[in-house]
Amino acid sequence: ESFDDVELLWFFKLMERRHFARLDEDQQRLVASILRLKDTGFYRQVAAALASYDGIADASRITMPSLLIIGDQDLLMPPSQTIADMRVYIPHSRAELITDGGHDVSLLYPERVLERLTPFLSQQVLPSL
Repeated sequence: ESFDDVELLWFFKLMERRHFARLDEDQQRLVASILRLKDTGFYRQVAAALASYDGIADASRITMPSLLIIGDQDLLMPPSQTIADMRVYIPHSRAELITDGGHDVSLLYPERVLERLTPFLSQQVLPSL
């Protein structure tokens, strides 16, 4: 079996096939080069870290105004649940949905993310250093 048949299928479980297809050639090569490392220990460590991470506990400690940029097609963290959690654990935050975006929305649509992030950041007042 070729690299494409085996390791990219593993990756597609994390990123929908249609989203991978939207990556430009350089981005696809970067993803492929990471997967070519064939370091299953690394993949196991990442999976273990993700499985044990409690994002809710960390989110509840956020005190600054926050912007969550969410892909409306996110399969790993459904937008409706993310927004509901955000309202409870980060009440001073707001959400921006990006149409056709998945969990990897910033990778696939950096321009759309920047369009939402720039005005948000320009409204924030930085503390004096």
